[in-house]
Amino acid sequence: MLSAHLAATTPRAALGGELGIVYGAFFFGTILASPFAGTVGAALGLRAAIGVGVVAFVISTALTLRLRHIPPAPMTVTPPLPRSFWRCSR
Repeated sequence: MLSAHLAATTPRAALGGELGIVYGAFFFGTILASPFAGTVGAALGLRAAIGVGVVAFVISTALTLRLRHIPPAPMTVTPPLPRSFWRCSR
């Protein structure tokens, strides 16, 4: 879903860099958080650990939306896409 949003709102020339930043941050966060997840789960229990993750996600989302204003995507007219493989030509 995020890849589709970036593809729809980012100019083609900058798309590779933007996708690299998003996926790099995701994997960095996953690697950074993984050693702590087991410790938090063992100390607080599964429900509390999920609650900590939800709170972290909400804070992250709020900071992202607050720090980065995302203008609406420009409406441009593009040529129609090629016909699908499954459609018969007449």
